[in-house]
Amino acid sequence: MSTPITHEAAAQKEYDFIVVGAGAGATVAARLAENPNFSVLLVEAGKIEQPIEHIIVPLLGIHASSHPEFNWQYQLTPQQGLNDRIIPYPRGKAIGGTFQTNILFALRGPTSDWDRLARDTGDEGWSWENMLPFAKKLERFVPPTSGWDYTQDFDTTSSGADGPIRIAIANQPTEGPKLIIEAAKKQGIFNTNVNDGEMMGVGWLPGTNGGGIRSTPADYLATPKSNLDILTSAQVTKILFDTTGDIPVATGVEYARDASSPRFQVKAKKEVIISGGSIGSPHILLHSGIGDAAELTKLGIPIVKDLPDVGKHMQDHHILFGPHWRVNNKNTFDSLLQDQSFGQQEGEKFATNKSGLLANTLGQGVGFWRVPDDASIWNEFKDISAGQNAPHIEVLFTDGYVEGHPPTDPGNYFSCATLTLTPHARGSVTITSNDPFEFPAINPNLVGTKHDLYIAREAVKKARDLIKNAGTKDYFIEEYGALAQLKTDEEIEGHAKNNAVSCWHPTSTAVISAKGSPNGVLDPDMKVKGVKGLRVIDASVFPYIPASHTQIPVLMVAERGAHLIATEHS
Repeated sequence: MSTPITHEAAAQKEYDFIVVGAGAGATVAARLAENPNFSVLLVEAGKIEQPIEHIIVPLLGIHASSHPEFNWQYQLTPQQGLNDRIIPYPRGKAIGGTFQTNILFALRGPTSDWDRLARDTGDEGWSWENMLPFAKKLERFVPPTSGWDYTQDFDTTSSGADGPIRIAIANQPTEGPKLIIEAAKKQGIFNTNVNDGEMMGVGWLPGTNGGGIRSTPADYLATPKSNLDILTSAQVTKILFDTTGDIPVATGVEYARDASSPRFQVKAKKEVIISGGSIGSPHILLHSGIGDAAELTKLGIPIVKDLPDVGKHMQDHHILFGPHWRVNNKNTFDSLLQDQSFGQQEGEKFATNKSGLLANTLGQGVGFWRVPDDASIWNEFKDISAGQNAPHIEVLFTDGYVEGHPPTDPGNYFSCATLTLTPHARGSVTITSNDPFEFPAINPNLVGTKHDLYIAREAVKKARDLIKNAGTKDYFIEEYGALAQLKTDEEIEGHAKNNAVSCWHPTSTAVISAKGSPNGVLDPDMKVKGVKGLRVIDASVFPYIPASHTQIPVLMVAERGAHLIATEHS
């Protein structure tokens, strides 16, 4: 990776492209810099990531956001659907962005998600057929480090082979997930690759843990390029514009280390690309005068372009940990803490060749289902999924106790976690002052409708069915934990409201719409409407949250965005 340029030195230069944010932006910047005729500056508020165990070791991914130096440390506003709980909302603050602090699950989403995006925007470039090459371009499938023969269980036909993001399935699968997979084969619901666009069924869960360690967009920057400068510890306070003509033109950005530090400006000759994520991007746009004119005027922010949808329409997935089961197996990851000898053995495996339990993500397997067409909820709510191959429910599963806290009783466990993939609720990211160093108010409105609570309830039932149908009572001893005694719909819903949290998948705060549409923030090519020289490329562009985990869809967007820019300016 290139040595970061200083704040002072960057301000003395002029670049063809300035990319703000080094999550999706690292992908965009690196791809643009492949053209030696382009000069590119990548601006990141955080630092270069450090080799911290919680970040690089896949199994420890749930703790990666615990390091404040690599985390914005946001909090949500009180969530009405979660009994007004205030929930921490970590977002990555480093080269690699939130990809450095997530839980590594790597899913592309169903074909219908992408085809709907193409249909709604009038741009066939967003279709599954046209986006699949970008997915393959970013990925590099790496066989499991433990050497198990996965070839009958995972079809790599549609996987990428040469990209910077290393993809794997369970590096060392354990007994519980293997039993579930074998049961799925007998039931006819086994899916040999949930990433081929047809997600329904049960299969092994891909992750960004190829080679046994975390892979992030920082990997795009591994080889220094003379035409790419990286500026770290630099928070962008606003976008600079030339407003002398009929249409505002983005000309650069202003940045500073913190609120008490001097502010610098750097100019862009061709484009400014904002890739601050679904929180950071609307925050920057709003402080730059792009947003709801009435709201910005109240805060004393000069209006550049009245786009009321900036920061609106936010969506997120909630996750509910559980159900859990006691299991007849001493080799779950619970034993890493309970058995010193076992923990040492697994530590040596990881240190030697990045294998063993530590090389797994927290989810070895996954199942996807739709709520039946005749379910009572459709009498009150429209099904907003993209199509019949878009799941409503996700159930993650693994051997070991996965929860926000350790189990009360020592032992060995199997865990599920459930997600509502097609929430009806929408929220917002808003600013409350004209100080760019003040955090925005973040309200994803988690479990904000009866529909979302219904799906949460049905997902728990589906997880229980997964174990019941496996027919392995000698392995799954008994259900354990707070959910174990809750059977009625009302009890499960109450548990969800008291215990569900965000899955940290914010989207839809600067959405794409059809060219010429009065709604939305971006045209289909991700250019900001009514402004020249400015794009947004990150998770905020999705009109609907993907029916999957979001990191791979975001990188697909980044790959296409870089391609569009490079093609236009070549």
